[in-house]
Amino acid sequence: MNLLEVKKILEEIFNKEPVEGKKRNIVFWYDDEGEFKVKDELELYDFKDELAGAFNNKFRDLLVRLDSSHNFYEAIAMKEESDRLKMRCFEEIKKTALEKRKERDSEKQPVTTGEGNGVYTPKKTVNISIANIFHGAKTIESEEDIEELLDYLRKLLKTELKENTILKLI
Repeated sequence: MNLLEVKKILEEIFNKEPVEGKKRNIVFWYDDEGEFKVKDELELYDFKDELAGAFNNKFRDLLVRLDSSHNFYEAIAMKEESDRLKMRCFEEIKKTALEKRKERDSEKQPVTTGEGNGVYTPKKTVNISIANIFHGAKTIESEEDIEELLDYLRKLLKTELKENTILKLI
């Protein structure tokens, strides 16, 4: 969904007559970057057309369900669902990229550099959701609070970072 589609959907919602005697239509747009982050990542790969349609449908389905929800708590829960969907999309991109790389590598001869054993070990990418790292609101009132937050983040990222690993914050 591009920006024009988003604008069109919002205009349609706001132009509808408010229901049940309400004065206005209210729209909850929880994960305004989720779909676009996925699209930006997908643009980096030559197989983007293979996955784009399915990803668009999943996000569109979530948006339609959110739009038709009449339960406040259900709408709030969709933020978490949106984040999980975003993570699943990134995992699928990673999996497909690895499969494509294996296909290409099986067609090539191994390259030796004259140093060591000449075996290249690809790095594993680990996707980490920023929303999962920083649950809720955090109040920062002093430099000590900043240091505390950075220490927490540093500790968490160090536990995830292993040899031959790339961390991707989403």
